[in-house]
Amino acid sequence: MKGGNDKKMISYAVLLCAGRGKRMGEACNKLFLPLCGKPVLWHSIKLMLGCEFFDGMVMACAREDMKQCEKILSEFDSPFPVIIIEGGKERQESAKNALAALPEGVEAVLIHDAARPFTEKKVMKKCLEMAAEHGACIAATPSKDTVKMVKGGEIKGTPDRSSIWLAQTPQAFRTEVIINAHREAEENGISGTDDAQLVEACGGAVKVVESSWGNIKITTPEDMAYARAILNLTRGGNAMRIGTGYDAHKLAEGRPLIIGGAAIPFESGLLGHSDADVLTHAVMDALLGAANLGDIGLLFPDTDKQYEGISSIELLKMTGKNLKRQGYAVINIDATVVAQRPRLRPYTDEMAKNMAKALDISPEAVSIKATTTEGMGFEGRQEGISAHAVACIESI
Repeated sequence: MKGGNDKKMISYAVLLCAGRGKRMGEACNKLFLPLCGKPVLWHSIKLMLGCEFFDGMVMACAREDMKQCEKILSEFDSPFPVIIIEGGKERQESAKNALAALPEGVEAVLIHDAARPFTEKKVMKKCLEMAAEHGACIAATPSKDTVKMVKGGEIKGTPDRSSIWLAQTPQAFRTEVIINAHREAEENGISGTDDAQLVEACGGAVKVVESSWGNIKITTPEDMAYARAILNLTRGGNAMRIGTGYDAHKLAEGRPLIIGGAAIPFESGLLGHSDADVLTHAVMDALLGAANLGDIGLLFPDTDKQYEGISSIELLKMTGKNLKRQGYAVINIDATVVAQRPRLRPYTDEMAKNMAKALDISPEAVSIKATTTEGMGFEGRQEGISAHAVACIESI
């Protein structure tokens, strides 16, 4: 970043990660919630590390979150030094602690909320350039709505909308400007909801760079839904994924017949390493295929003794948990069992309920059908049973 004499300024980023996110309604830090398979913080770190105009970064984290933040950061090969420090109970204290951790010689600093993972790099760069020239600059958007001044449930005034801007981060400053602002605020008992407010309070001028409405701050569950949509659009896709699955097993005497977790009275059962539940296997492959996580042979190999004779419904539970860890939720499943005998229609509702319970979804989201081949093929000759499945999942 260049200063007034065109000499490159040493610029650091400050990423504020210590907020608890009470409005999200979750017990953990909202930054650790999954966003399309990765924590929100992962996306914000990726954004900052991709900015070639930074010379380093300070992350301010809550004490209890520091190990988790370090773990997420370790997934990246950072192009510059990253310092993790303990933040404060309030945003202002976290920013002050981060500023105190800056190495000597840092001339400009950009402060950013980790709950804003979609900021455009060009906005950050412009804010730093304006701060280098003028001392302070923030990203903001002009209000789209008419703003009302309200007191006691009654409108007291309507400001000119053309002068109303909604402040965001990033907010960039010459280092001495923002450090002095925090010092004066502490001495005079001034608190602000952002860093620019502290600069304003001590008489400093703050410039504005227009940002986009996509630079959302993830605060509520509704914001998470919006964030998933934004991220999937930027990936060139959408939030839903489809997978198909197929399986077939040979019928053999002396084996129980288990299909969809239902025990079905019959003179023979399906042959396999587990309980050979052909329907559940097809559903699992459809789910894994939708998430691009391989297949059941890869996750539960028939060479592994721990899966010998295991209930496939238990394997389905493990598959569902794996999908959730990767940031996916099951929308619905549609499957068909192909068997000449026995008649399976009386058991399809039980099958659907078993699989829905295993995946922790509504039974209405699981459709199970049964058909014959009119005597054709290995199913028609009663040599075996097959199943086809389609699964739809979404990023969460």
